[in-house]
Amino acid sequence: MDVVMHAEVREFAEHALPLLQADPVRNTMALTVLTGALNNDDPDVVMITVQEGGRTVGAAFRTPPWPFIVSGLPPRTHAAVVEHLMREGIECGGFSGPRDAADSLMALWTDATGEVALHSLALRLHRLVEFTPPDVPGAFRWAVEDDIPLLGLWWDEFDVESHVGGGLGDAGEVMVRRSFASGVRRFGMWCDPDGTAVAMAGVSPPLHGMSRIGPVYTAKDQRGRGYGSAVTAAVTQAALDQGAREVLLFTDVTNPVSNAIYRRIGYRPVLEAVEHRLPVANTLDV
Repeated sequence: MDVVMHAEVREFAEHALPLLQADPVRNTMALTVLTGALNNDDPDVVMITVQEGGRTVGAAFRTPPWPFIVSGLPPRTHAAVVEHLMREGIECGGFSGPRDAADSLMALWTDATGEVALHSLALRLHRLVEFTPPDVPGAFRWAVEDDIPLLGLWWDEFDVESHVGGGLGDAGEVMVRRSFASGVRRFGMWCDPDGTAVAMAGVSPPLHGMSRIGPVYTAKDQRGRGYGSAVTAAVTQAALDQGAREVLLFTDVTNPVSNAIYRRIGYRPVLEAVEHRLPVANTLDV
């Protein structure tokens, strides 16, 4: 079993995509982020595959300062991957993915280095099973470039409330502009009966039959009126109309409100995930 570093995103994708595409639900985050890296020709991605008998049996990558996305690493590859990262002095930033992968890798890393996660975010992946859109006053529309400053503000507030960004990511407006430019995410907006935008939801176009919703955010002074449910349902319908066979979203395990909202729309839990973050030397300013 050999762990191989890759310098080019496209070369890595040739090896990793067949493995990731075999289970697009489990690998939803990896497929979405890798598509963005391909579209942006990102030179900073750190990429590894695990080769055995001439076949790719594992794949993981990270876009610094974020942790490695490890959904494509089966358990039997974990010890070899940790050993390689340590031997080569590669900063990993942590491990993110389904618990069976991320927890195992984090435990091996801690045993080998003594480093423990600075922060662990527990997530739950849901898939659409029986779509039941809510009846909420107002109207849906797609965001346009003039909406970017507001979307960026909402993204920042979402990061603070959900701890998803945790000080690692770019400012919200940068992320929104990057999404507009790359096409890896569109933003829908729900407007109240007066036409004021009150909520947003991002959605990825179908990738290998899968679309993912997120982030979802409702303005603080507009909550409790169903707007978050309405915008989520609207972009869900758009994903279905575009041919998605699976529509997915992540929730914070500790947030019972969001978990209940998505269940009413028709989403059901698929797997538990976690993001374990280690100290990184190249944290970005926000």
